[in-house]
Amino acid sequence: MHKSQNLYRKILAFIFALISTYALNIRNGLYVGNCPEHPIGNILSRLYSAFGSMELADFFVLCSLCVLFYWGLNHLGKVKIGTMAFSGLLSIVYLLALFYRNYNSTLYLYCDAFQLFIALFEVFGIGIVIYFLLNTLDWYFNKCLVRQDEPTQTCFWKKHFFPLASGFIFLCWLLWLAMTYPGSTNPDSIVQLKNFYGDMERTAWQPPFSTLIMGGLFHIGRTLVDANFGFFLYNLFQGIVGALVFAYSLNRLVKRGVPFALPVIGTLFFGLTPMWGAYVQWFEKDFLYTVSVVLFVTLVAEVLLDRQCTLKMLVCICLSGIAMALLRNNGIYVILPTLIASGIYLKNVERKRILTSLAIVFVVYELVVKAIYPAMGIGKTSIAETIGFMFQATARYVQEYPGEVTDYEKEVLIQNFQHMDNFQNYDPRIVDPVKIYYNHTDFGSYVKIWLNMFLKHPMVYVESYLNSSYGYMAPVSTDIGAYVMLSDYDPYLKELGVSHVDNGNLNYIAVWLWHLSTGLPVLKYLASPGLYTWLSLIALWLFAKNKRPVGVILLIPNIINILVCTASPLADAMRYALPAVAVMPLILGWTYIVKDAKYQKE
Repeated sequence: MHKSQNLYRKILAFIFALISTYALNIRNGLYVGNCPEHPIGNILSRLYSAFGSMELADFFVLCSLCVLFYWGLNHLGKVKIGTMAFSGLLSIVYLLALFYRNYNSTLYLYCDAFQLFIALFEVFGIGIVIYFLLNTLDWYFNKCLVRQDEPTQTCFWKKHFFPLASGFIFLCWLLWLAMTYPGSTNPDSIVQLKNFYGDMERTAWQPPFSTLIMGGLFHIGRTLVDANFGFFLYNLFQGIVGALVFAYSLNRLVKRGVPFALPVIGTLFFGLTPMWGAYVQWFEKDFLYTVSVVLFVTLVAEVLLDRQCTLKMLVCICLSGIAMALLRNNGIYVILPTLIASGIYLKNVERKRILTSLAIVFVVYELVVKAIYPAMGIGKTSIAETIGFMFQATARYVQEYPGEVTDYEKEVLIQNFQHMDNFQNYDPRIVDPVKIYYNHTDFGSYVKIWLNMFLKHPMVYVESYLNSSYGYMAPVSTDIGAYVMLSDYDPYLKELGVSHVDNGNLNYIAVWLWHLSTGLPVLKYLASPGLYTWLSLIALWLFAKNKRPVGVILLIPNIINILVCTASPLADAMRYALPAVAVMPLILGWTYIVKDAKYQKE
């Protein structure tokens, strides 16, 4: 009986592996046949065109999946409905993201029966892989994750991990600063410098606190040496702060007995991955905000894991939270739910203290934004920055159903967007081509017609939202965002004295490293925003399934950040997902820590 069961499992594992290998090999497009006059021949022809050419890698995939599935059938027990549903959801999202990336539409998924069959086959095949991987991860979490003893004083590497890790990370980044001196920038940073020097109307469109740091350091460096040094000084500052905070977060994992290999891998990830070096040399606000998120999450994790909030920790959380809230306009929306959930989890004095920190951060934020900024002559930020997804939906609706736009709806749209022709600029992946025309004339009427259009064709809105966020939905695209400049700077920067420095081949080495990190097999996935979405969701599923509420709470900042990304101006921008990326080494470490029974739901 045992031999027959074993043979049955081997056959089933092979069948599953074959299905999944073919599913992973599907081209994802419109599968056209060459024999329209012969139905069967046409179907076979379309079937042939649906799959890519078989390569040696497919054989290794098949063998690897056979091993995984056979091991899973022997060790994982009965089918788990919840895990199956989650696997199916991830598989469907992956397929949707692929088609939005390739065609800005899902039409080819279901345009006829054959296309739908191939889509379902792909969902099934990829879903099998995800199901077995998830169950293997869950098995490993419950059977094999073991924290090590506290590092002893005789272990040099553990004892001095913080200075060694921070020093290594900073030296790696210093090479990038040297190769790209004085650094690179983008249009947002130019706006911030103009705000700082009063060369344009000051508003909170770009965070004024970030502008103060950026402009202040630039001005100091420009005064002491020259504009290039001022440019470099800000990048150097964010590199030093980033190296210290990232190393501190990893050091906390070392102190809690996480296997030492994990903090070491985290150190290599921050130091050697070209993405981080590119961001350090980028004269821009996103990296410094990311650093503040990592510090905030690390401090909150310390409180939750110890179930203790000392006065010192309360002060540190307040300071990091205030910095985080002021460094990006949506930072406060990450802080509030995290601290509220932490307050619910903690008890007695610790609950009061963590909620006190919440109150302090919120009050200071409101005071700065609603009192201090206006007193300094800084205007409010535009609502267009947060509702770009609404404009995208309207533009897609106007393009797909122009005949159903009523005269009243046209009148309201013209009032708010100047001209109906502006909706022809609609780009499914970028909000700005439509957003820039919004003028706040009659927002209330716009909301009404927006809702009316939604009720008439809700799927247009759903497709618009998914199309503008596919890169965060699944690991289907790569992006770094922080580019390396080889050309001259913007005229405004040149007026301030910033000039391009020819560093010989060093500039090109930085550019080559940048491109290699987005093109090399396996390594390119580290530059995929969607990968970190999946890792966050899988960690959330793992903690929730095993009733580890502290792990779920610690993931709130990442989940909020991902949701914010889906409403961001770009469909797959790493710069918006960067906080979720930087927190990932912590999340992996937490899986070891919250495995302990004391973190289980009581």
